[in-house]
Amino acid sequence: MKKYDIVIVSHEKDFNNIKFIVEHVEKNLTFDSIHLILSERKEYEDLELIKTLTTKPIYQHKETDILKVDKERIGYRPNWIYQMFLKMFQDVTENDNFLVIESDCIILKDVSFFDGDKTVFHLCRDQNHEPYFNFSNKIMGLGREYNHSFIAEFIMYDKKIIKDMIEKSGCNSVNDFLELIYRYTDSNCYPADYELYGNFCFKYYPDRVIMKKSNFNFFGRDSKQAPFWSDSEINHLINTNKDKDVISFHTWGEN
Repeated sequence: MKKYDIVIVSHEKDFNNIKFIVEHVEKNLTFDSIHLILSERKEYEDLELIKTLTTKPIYQHKETDILKVDKERIGYRPNWIYQMFLKMFQDVTENDNFLVIESDCIILKDVSFFDGDKTVFHLCRDQNHEPYFNFSNKIMGLGREYNHSFIAEFIMYDKKIIKDMIEKSGCNSVNDFLELIYRYTDSNCYPADYELYGNFCFKYYPDRVIMKKSNFNFFGRDSKQAPFWSDSEINHLINTNKDKDVISFHTWGEN
């Protein structure tokens, strides 16, 4: 079994979800550590609490200590794009393999991320959003190489493959890659981290990946209805979706 760490990047609206995520990865997954990369707009107050929910070390990081970007140079949804690459380009985990779990996702069962030497991609809803592929095509001639979307609620990254992806885009460093984001991103051309990485792996490392359909349930609402999910709401979702491997519960409208 390959060793890996867990990375959770979170907007302050999702801070309340983190304790549920940690509780369930402790029950269901085998990992080395958890790294929280959190919005600096609000203090996170549950660190000591969540340390009681796992036997593994938990580390909290500031966004700006992980990756510095010039958001004014990102031509479309800069905060959203910033959080994508906080995940992909983090280098605080010890292992090359790291599992990114979205901060509105809970893994309810023992989900496998490796089959021998191969990494398992867990596929959720299919979608084909042209601006994602406009971006990947411009930076490295990469299209929708696989016939299903890689957009999901979690993904296992490999730092060595990310390094190769940066190099195949003609870049020598993360900062060089950020220049591509600054140059090409607009309302018709912008990155999607999971699509970019998943299609790159399928094109260049097809013998090292396996695709599997997730058994999941998805919930969502506008933040005007309620800005965050309460403990009682999250517990209700967990208790009413015990037949699922994964649930996610989004709120839209917060930046």
